[in-house]
Amino acid sequence: MRIEQQIAESQAICAAATPGPWAVEYDSCGDYELGIDDTPFPMHLIGPKSQTKWDDAEWQREYGHRVSELSDMSGADAELIAHARTELPARNAQLLAVKQAVLELHTATSIYPGEHVTDAMAAQERGDTPIARLCLECSDEHIAEMVDEFEWNSSESGSVDYPCATVRAIEDAP
Repeated sequence: MRIEQQIAESQAICAAATPGPWAVEYDSCGDYELGIDDTPFPMHLIGPKSQTKWDDAEWQREYGHRVSELSDMSGADAELIAHARTELPARNAQLLAVKQAVLELHTATSIYPGEHVTDAMAAQERGDTPIARLCLECSDEHIAEMVDEFEWNSSESGSVDYPCATVRAIEDAP
């Protein structure tokens, strides 16, 4: 599955979930409750069996599952659940932003035949196929200068074809 699909599925799960902020509250004995921060008790979801305030039948009528299905969860698991609701969307956004930033650095520069900018523009407007597509970010520094001056030729060392290894790695990432 491609990263975009994974992020889209993750975003859909987050959008369907109860917004937070979620919190885990501990008492002086180390017992805890997981729920929506600053909401009344009905949003309480998980706590150790010793702290369960409901019996299974009453909880199942109210919430659709047995309290014992949730009450064996460790405090560390509860912390993970509480943090995932807010951190997962933030990490998804951060990952997409990083990917976009890298791809914006590694863009294709199309090279058309001609000795002047007007020749290249005319070839582009006609829909001619470029003679090369380069990644100037990965190419040696002098390549960009040669491209700007219409002095680049295909035998020039230091040129990196587009898509470069960076773009291929990002686009091919599972």
